[in-house]
Amino acid sequence: MNYYFMKFLSFVYPFIEKLPFGIFKPLAYRFFFYPIRIPFPPSEKECLETAETSFFVNNNIKICLYQWGNKKAEKKILLVHGWAGRATQFREIIKFLEKDYHIYAFDSNAHGQSEGDREDFPAMSNLIQRICFEHQINEIIGHSFGAGACLYSIFIRNIPIRKCVLMAAPTKSRYMLLDFAKKINAGKKTIRYIEDKIEEEFQHKMSSYFLDSFPNVENDCEFLAVHSQDDIDVRFDNVHILKTKLPKGKIFAVEGLGHNKILRNDIVLERVKQFLVGL
Repeated sequence: MNYYFMKFLSFVYPFIEKLPFGIFKPLAYRFFFYPIRIPFPPSEKECLETAETSFFVNNNIKICLYQWGNKKAEKKILLVHGWAGRATQFREIIKFLEKDYHIYAFDSNAHGQSEGDREDFPAMSNLIQRICFEHQINEIIGHSFGAGACLYSIFIRNIPIRKCVLMAAPTKSRYMLLDFAKKINAGKKTIRYIEDKIEEEFQHKMSSYFLDSFPNVENDCEFLAVHSQDDIDVRFDNVHILKTKLPKGKIFAVEGLGHNKILRNDIVLERVKQFLVGL
């Protein structure tokens, strides 16, 4: 899916949405699951070149796995990127942790160097589960869509994670749908169509994949949530769900960092490291 086509779609969709029989709603549904594959920018070149890179096949899709840091370290951590992201977006976090951690990350389905063209929470969670079990990882950092997949992995798939950092985590399906609809200028009928199609395809309501609908169960995982109040991709309102569902979790609210700069901000990185070492 091309960025410029998405911009074009956001311009024309309000008009074509009104056409009879809803013939363009399936197009919006498709775009909801097919991410934009963004090339690696020059700023991530060094991180890419210093990684130990390997590939494995998961559900007939070739997945790229990366490793950095201290391979002899007892501490292992998995980094999970967001929608239309890449593992190397964590380059500053990798530098911050590489002395003390054996760091793992992957390009998920339809992202980075991995194959495939479609992504969803269960598919990404399947990768998280496999990598954590195969490499005995019990700490994790997730950004955006990846943070939502981490929550699904911990609470629904019961992956035994000791510490989890959630950066700009989506926690409510309605917020995600509204934000997606805003990007393509879609109306309520398209939102309702996507919800119905998800329930038809997955045999579950979309809300069941998000924290606000998870059952209130005890979990030993420690959580730190980082969110910028000016984030327009994953609205700050998601934090209120975290406070309700994870009362023992720690919230670190920041300003002026939007959606992606929290991955590179020194103050945020220091707070994440303090959380991981137990301060």
